[in-house]
Order: sequence, then C-alpha cells, then structure tokens
Amino acid sequence: MNRIMNNERMKIMNEQAIFTTIHKEKYISRKGIADITGLTKASVTNIVNKFINLGYLVEKGMGQSTGGRKPVMVTLNSESCWMIGLTLDTQRVSGIITNLSAEKKFEYSSKINNRWSKEEILNVIFNVIKELLAYDREHKIIGIGLAMPGPYNHEKGELLDLPNFKYFKNILIRDIIEKEFQLPTFMEKETQAAALGEYLFGEVNESKNIFVLVVNYLGIGGGVLLNGKSYRGFSDGAGDVGHMIIDRKGPKCSCGKVGCFEALANGVHMYNEVTKAIENKTCNAELPEQELKIAEYLHEKSLKEDRVCNDILDREAEYLSIGITNIIQVFSPQTIILGGDIILGCPTLHEKVLERVRKNVYPLFQKDIDIKLTSFGQNLLTVGGASLVIQEFYNRNPKLVKKERAF
Repeated sequence: MNRIMNNERMKIMNEQAIFTTIHKEKYISRKGIADITGLTKASVTNIVNKFINLGYLVEKGMGQSTGGRKPVMVTLNSESCWMIGLTLDTQRVSGIITNLSAEKKFEYSSKINNRWSKEEILNVIFNVIKELLAYDREHKIIGIGLAMPGPYNHEKGELLDLPNFKYFKNILIRDIIEKEFQLPTFMEKETQAAALGEYLFGEVNESKNIFVLVVNYLGIGGGVLLNGKSYRGFSDGAGDVGHMIIDRKGPKCSCGKVGCFEALANGVHMYNEVTKAIENKTCNAELPEQELKIAEYLHEKSLKEDRVCNDILDREAEYLSIGITNIIQVFSPQTIILGGDIILGCPTLHEKVLERVRKNVYPLFQKDIDIKLTSFGQNLLTVGGASLVIQEFYNRNPKLVKKERAF
C-alpha cells in the first residue's frame, strides 16, 4: 500500500516539475526538460505525451540542434482550459475568465452594497459566476479562484469578521460556491492571490520575494511571497499592513483603532482632506462628483498646480512612504508591486511615493529593490483569483485531476 502511495506521489511530483519547467521556459524540448528536472528521458516523454493527448501541451516548432536531428519543442496550450477569478469589495463583485497563461477572455461585474445581508450578496456572487459560465460555451472552465478580503481562515475557506461589511461575515464561502457550481474552488486573501498572480505572470524578473500593496478607496492591504511561496503567518494574518499604527494621534480606523495606515492613506482620508479644505475656503475647487474618483480628481488638480491639492497628495505620499518603508525593513522584499484604485488613479502620487521611499529606506536595504505598478491594472485581484486555479492545476491538485479524468 505504501509503495503504491509513494509511486502516486512521485508521479504527481514529476508532473509538477514538468509543468513548472514548461511554464518558466515557455518553449523547451523533451531533452531540455529532462536536463532541468533531472528526470529520465523516458519519464519526460511519457508525461509530455500524456499531456499532449489531454490537450494541455502542444508541439510547436524545432529547436537548435546540438548534433543530430533538431529537437521538437513543447509549449503550453494556453487555451486548453479556462478558469474563473472572483473578488468582491464594498461596491461590487467582479469576475474574470482567463486561460492558462492568465490572459483575459471575458469579465463581468455587478454592484452590491456592503450593508446587504449574506443572502443578498451571495445571490449577486452566484449571478456573476453564472454570467461567466454562460460565456464558456465549450465548457473549458475547470475551477474557480476566490480572491477575498480578510480576515479569513485559509484552511476552512471562511470569511471572518470583515470590518467593512455589516452582515457578510463568518461564512464558509469556498464550500458554498463549490457546492453550488460543482467546480473545484480555491480561496485566498485577495492580496495574497494578487502576489501569486504577479509571481506567476507579472513582470517581476524572476523575483521570489514579493510584496504586493493594494491601496483602495476604503482599504489598504498587503500580500507576501517568500522564496516563491505564499506566506500567511500565524492565523493567516501576514500582510495585513493596513492596520499597523502609523500615527497615535491620527483618525479612527474602521477596525476601531486610532492612527492605522489605512485610516491615514486610503481614499476616504483623501476625500475628507479635500472636503475640509473646501469648507475652510483654502481651496476654491468643487468636490468630485464621485467620491471613488478622488485619486483621478487630485491627479488632475496637481497637473494644474493646485497648491492645496498638491499638499494633500504630499501628505498622502508621506504616509504611504512610511508604510512602504516599514514593509521593506520588516520583509526585505526584492520586488514591491503597487496596485489599487488610489495608486493607479493618480500617477503623480506614485512618483511622490517613490521619491520619499528612496529617502527613507536604509541604503543597504534599498539596494536593488524594485518598486513598480502592477502588470494587471484594475484586474490585479481577479487575475490573482484565477492564478489560484492555475497554480493548483500545475500542482496536480486531486480535485482538478479527478475532474480531468472525468472527461
């Protein structure tokens, strides 16, 4: 029995190694795979042929000869299967379909209200997934990846006491969705999923130590990859930088504490600063029509050299740079990815943040750190969700393998 289990485990490990190698190299020969993985040519040939028959790999072109016949190159068939990535915030549920290379095929979103009941929000989630599935006429979708706000329990797939939702909390969301749609479903904190997506498909230059910082209108969160693996920490709390205290005399946060990073540097604080300036008549501008567009509003004003708005951006940049500096001192990441509607909506802010971080960070820790914007724009979190399924596909997760055999 143990021998059978060991053989099965070894087979899965070999398949993982081959998928990982092909993902990294893009185009490679069977001999090249054998050289990198250390597997025998016979094992590589058997596994590669199996996945060609399943449609996951294709032969494409000829490689350079090192003597004798040119080798046949193998690559991933990105369109062989699709996956759903799903996320939600206080305003909407957003979903995406990607292929195995995390390339977008279709996206759909629907508005919600963070004061709605569990049932109301679940119904919207179900409807978004149904719209995504309806697009998949060839039934290519193999799984669903949930990039959810925290705090959460990763092992149980449970959303805990979400501070920005009134009733949508303490819910086993992963199991509920898997049961409803009969598709393998995986869940991760939204920023952790984003970090995985950047690692697998972003422009991180083979960096294995990555921190993703997402700055949105309501919240700030982080995701951590150490040595190429998700780091969740004790009680799945790693990366929850939005609630580290920056200023003891700062404003009250939604979590109940005072002076949190999130309360000082999110979009709500920026909007309140503009509102205060207009009420005090230090600013002649009108408030933006949409609160959520505060970053774009301030960027536009800064280009017109509005002094008050530039001062607000300077303070925002200062708080963000303090947070990022603390992240660098604690985690020492090789790459920091910035995303979220506040960062992406205001290029001026991004520039001001980078300038201050370079001044604040201890020179030894600053060396060779790459700080850049996300590769996926506003789809950072949904692509992160889809990446959860892709990773499990590469890892030969039994739920996906079982579904694969059913075909």
